[in-house]
Amino acid sequence: MLDIHSHLLPGVDDGAEDLEEACQMARQAVDTGTTGLVLTPHCNIPGGFQNPWSEALSQKLADFRQALQRLGIPLTLMMGAEVFGADDVAQHLASGRALTLNASRYVLLEFWTNDHPGRVARVLDSVSALGLVPVIAHPERYHFLEEDLSLARDWVGRGFLLQLNKGSVLGSFGRRVQGRADALLRARLAQVVASDGHSPYQRTATLHEVYVHIAQRHSRAYADSLLRDTPLRIVNNA
Repeated sequence: MLDIHSHLLPGVDDGAEDLEEACQMARQAVDTGTTGLVLTPHCNIPGGFQNPWSEALSQKLADFRQALQRLGIPLTLMMGAEVFGADDVAQHLASGRALTLNASRYVLLEFWTNDHPGRVARVLDSVSALGLVPVIAHPERYHFLEEDLSLARDWVGRGFLLQLNKGSVLGSFGRRVQGRADALLRARLAQVVASDGHSPYQRTATLHEVYVHIAQRHSRAYADSLLRDTPLRIVNNA
């Protein structure tokens, strides 16, 4: 399996606090079937984490890779960001301050849970105008998708990808969020499931449990697509 949304890069956001914790999370991921992982620290959040790409982040990535090699943890690390869809996000992407997923044309975007669909639409338009493909992080958390799936269908029809969180699918964030996630799965509108892992204790970076859940309730082929095939297509820029 391949995880395109994780917060393992240590000491940069609300994810892994230090290198030891990051390596612990990596070990958990590998032990449960993950072979590759995109590091996606929060980026461009108004009044919050900024994390523009920098030499400091590059060094943290190098240190993390060296630690995994030293510990014998066979996890391929790739770089990306969970980019907040602020009004100026296209400028940050065009300048390289905000990263796409593994230097591909796919960009992981998040929004406020109570965001306005009109503003979200303008941001998505500005990103797609750059020739990038929005991968919309955890759409099941957005209140404006609660009434019906027409907006999600429109996004998918435009070629955008919807990435569900493991915890949402498994019910960790309550029944309403789980219900929206299940509706997106049943409609086959979700194209990716990722861990959004933040900690070795809660919101872990493991995927096996959600793979089994989807394989049993939907199909093994769909689970393979969500957790292996489409993530591979993203990181390979296919």
